[in-house]
Amino acid sequence: MASLLPQFFKLNSKYDLVADGQKVLMAVSGGIDSLVLCRLFSELRRAEFKRLDLQAAYVRIAPVALPDESVIRINELLNRWEIPFIILDGEPASVNEFDCYTCARERRKQLFRFVDENKYDSLAFGHNLDDYFETGLLNLLFNGSLESLRPVQKLCDSKIRIIRPLLGISKKHIKANGRAYEIEPAAGICKLAPENKRENVRQMIREFSRINRNFRSNLRRAVNHWNQLEI
Repeated sequence: MASLLPQFFKLNSKYDLVADGQKVLMAVSGGIDSLVLCRLFSELRRAEFKRLDLQAAYVRIAPVALPDESVIRINELLNRWEIPFIILDGEPASVNEFDCYTCARERRKQLFRFVDENKYDSLAFGHNLDDYFETGLLNLLFNGSLESLRPVQKLCDSKIRIIRPLLGISKKHIKANGRAYEIEPAAGICKLAPENKRENVRQMIREFSRINRNFRSNLRRAVNHWNQLEI
């Protein structure tokens, strides 16, 4: 299996995601995207950016927390790649109102706080090309725009710098890369997934692709055009 580094370098050359010597925190969920992201950064440090300061963090929220054995598996993988691992505990404001939105908000709050307190240059998420399409279509359906994820995004008065190194890589290729390097996802399907609007959008993309096999490439061009990006 070919390395994902060439695709990363292509994106990095356009958007300056990361440079040698920077301090980067990687958000780990246990899914294949975040684990492949960690391995990519480990490979990047060995091959090119030898002074990268890396750490991975998992936000544990009781209603959807990974089993202990899954967290142990994540830690074992990260040890293999020489990446320190930390668990941040989060808590939703109300268990009765707990959903995908409140879960994501709490995860980000804990990650942002840790990044700010520990002076990281960037917070890396494992969003991929499929996420890029889906977010654009979600915003079209509910907000009347095609605004989507960006390779680099600054938030909280530029205190938080988010990077998405896998944004130009499809889920299919990320899964293939994971299989090639024997990376097993530690997280199953979230129990909130059936309520997730994103899952509905994925189904829509599959249906539209049956009508027109060029739908995904057309959607990619449209989302790129709206966001003035080259993903």
